[in-house]
Amino acid sequence: MLVLVGMTEKQKENTAPSFFNDKRFQLIDNSTFWLSGTPEKPSVGWDAAMERICTYALLKDQQTNGYLYGYSIHTLIILGSLPERIVPI
Repeated sequence: MLVLVGMTEKQKENTAPSFFNDKRFQLIDNSTFWLSGTPEKPSVGWDAAMERICTYALLKDQQTNGYLYGYSIHTLIILGSLPERIVPI
């Protein structure tokens, strides 16, 4: 199964996809947030040249009944100041 959320209509070819085994895991929740000062809406943050996003999925393990969060981040090759901003997460 694929969890896929694009960035914006202007840059819809940019995504942060995640794949998971839907025979073992059940998708409980998923969403995307932007790595910027306004994470709730499409935005360019800090020293970025374009939008940076993170798509997450909350999965339930059908074998153990445990839960797992998975994160997929789309960034530029040159990260600039992003590492200082995401380390505390």
